[in-house]
Amino acid sequence: MTSLKSQLIGNDLVWERLIQLESKAKLPTAMAFVGPEGVGKLKMAKALVQWTLCDSHSACGVCGPCQRVAADSSEALVVLEPDGEWIKVDQIHELLRQLSLRSLRARRFVVIDPAHKMNSQSSNALLKMLEEPPEGTHFILVTSQVSALLPTIRSRVQSFRFFPLSNEELKTHHQESPDWLLNLSRGQISELEFWAEEEMSEVLNQVEQGLHSLAKKDLEGWLALLPLVKDRKMFYRISKIFQFFFRDLSFEFQEGEYSLPFSKRLKSEFSWPKNGLALAWQRAFELESSIQGNADRSLLFQNFYFDLWSQAEGERL
Repeated sequence: MTSLKSQLIGNDLVWERLIQLESKAKLPTAMAFVGPEGVGKLKMAKALVQWTLCDSHSACGVCGPCQRVAADSSEALVVLEPDGEWIKVDQIHELLRQLSLRSLRARRFVVIDPAHKMNSQSSNALLKMLEEPPEGTHFILVTSQVSALLPTIRSRVQSFRFFPLSNEELKTHHQESPDWLLNLSRGQISELEFWAEEEMSEVLNQVEQGLHSLAKKDLEGWLALLPLVKDRKMFYRISKIFQFFFRDLSFEFQEGEYSLPFSKRLKSEFSWPKNGLALAWQRAFELESSIQGNADRSLLFQNFYFDLWSQAEGERL
């Protein structure tokens, strides 16, 4: 039995609204599931398809249609993903060809994930389909960057907003996770699974050593983290660790209240003024924004070190 509905975690109001619309035969032809990565948008899209196609209209997980949706083998479901870095126009043309074929099912679903990976050509090709959708076809655009979609596409879809999961909701997925790991996951199941992997403990150890070097004003030790930050996504994750770390140092917490396992161990090593720590916390947020651009990541990381020490020493004056 594979009921995708039973695997959903959080964003209950979105699910209730979708089922309400479906029960009234008012499910939109074009939808956008919008929200952070790793909060279950794709899972809910497939659960909705399963619910709609289910013989008992309940996502039972037992009937043939439910099992085929769960196995990604249903002719009534097409999941379109990037071919390389982008979803290309040829993929949209192939999708149109598939939708032109007769189907045993009266209704079909197209899930595009992530929709913001369509280039301009594929976006315009999809727009034509949204303007004149094949009968009985529903489109679900899954995205964490809705602003990257063409305005004309955004105007033709009904958006459903997803939010980060609470720590309590994450616990239902990974019951043994300590609170600091839940905090580091930022409400995203994908991040929880990433940091829970055994080899990620070594990454955390390296980050702790890097912060230890920062406290000693040891540039060489700090730059030992360069191999990690050359990967954009890992650098982004590490910037989040810096945010939690300097937040921990900016406040007086009791045992068990720290966001990270090493914050208390390192706190005594940072003799920076309170304002210097608060500014470091702010700079960590600015670093996260800078990573999203095209700046040289090695240079960003080095400048972050010098900025922090410049601020810390400036606050002492």
